[in-house]
Amino acid sequence: GQMKVALIVPVFPQVSETFIVNKALGLLDRGVDVHVVCSASPQANWATYGEEHRVHQLRARVHVSPSTSLRPSVLASSLRSVACLATARGEAWRYLRNDGAPKGRRVRDLVIDAPLLALAPDVVHFEFGALASDRMALRERLGSAVTVSFRGYDLNYVGLDDPDHYREVWDRADGIHVLGEDLW
Repeated sequence: GQMKVALIVPVFPQVSETFIVNKALGLLDRGVDVHVVCSASPQANWATYGEEHRVHQLRARVHVSPSTSLRPSVLASSLRSVACLATARGEAWRYLRNDGAPKGRRVRDLVIDAPLLALAPDVVHFEFGALASDRMALRERLGSAVTVSFRGYDLNYVGLDDPDHYREVWDRADGIHVLGEDLW
């Protein structure tokens, strides 16, 4: 069947990240069932593209998940996110099974990742390495391939005080994409 890919970004669409809009549209043009999962999708951002722009073809493919910075009590009130789990009960149980993470953390992650669970993508792609550093359990939890792009900031500024900051990404990602030899 058709390959389903979920692109993970903080905000979509971003005018400063037209390359991600172009990637999503290019995948769509090539017959890939592409979706974007983000923590915010402001109406004003869509408006900056103008109503004729093809970005609007992606609207129904954008899924907003709760922010990972929210406290569990706030997450618990995120009913829309949890509601889509009703369609993916078996996957939710698989997701929650003990993978070494504390139970509270697994429940929090389940709420955050509910849109991904409902999508059941073949590939989860983190557009920025910093987004992937503590999310590699998704491989087993979703049964998806996980790939990660590193664009510079994530390697040159994030986690420099911890030599193992990206250890889990290096060890577990199915693919790594970098913008050049210098980053590699």
